[in-house]
Amino acid sequence: MISVNRIQNIAIFILSCFFLIGCNMSLKSQIKNYSGDGDISLLDAPFLGAPGCMIKMPAFNLSNKFTNEYSLSGIPAKMKYIVFLVVPDPCPMQEVLQGELTYQIKKDGLIIKEVSSKIRDLRNSDEPGRNRFYFSLEDVVSINVDGSGPKWSLFVNSTNIYLKASVTAHIEILSGGFK
Repeated sequence: MISVNRIQNIAIFILSCFFLIGCNMSLKSQIKNYSGDGDISLLDAPFLGAPGCMIKMPAFNLSNKFTNEYSLSGIPAKMKYIVFLVVPDPCPMQEVLQGELTYQIKKDGLIIKEVSSKIRDLRNSDEPGRNRFYFSLEDVVSINVDGSGPKWSLFVNSTNIYLKASVTAHIEILSGGFK
């Protein structure tokens, strides 16, 4: 005989699966509505995890002063995002770490978050073939998008007077899933 506890666990598992399938379908439709800068893609969810998305911005030369404001029009709602500076390996890491980076998250043109730091003070996910630098979560670079109504944008300023070699980098904006 199957216990009530076991039946409840099976029911919770089945409902969780339907919920995650619904989340995935909703996110796919929101991704189709993205009209901001960069390329957006769906990130698969780990087992019983929430799916996510990644926005990859165009590459730029990290050895030159770089300033740009990216539109995030139609960014999927009600998700937390983290902004990464991605630098491929191999690279002259000691010179890269001397650079400075500033992010501003803007909502309807108003700065709601601004974080600035030397690259050496950022965290590095240090993945094979690339480095993904990000501010610590305590600095709250992750943003919670509360709907499609406001106009969201990301301002990026990168300066590195120490970098002699040409190093290509790009910005990734990541939410949920895994990458």
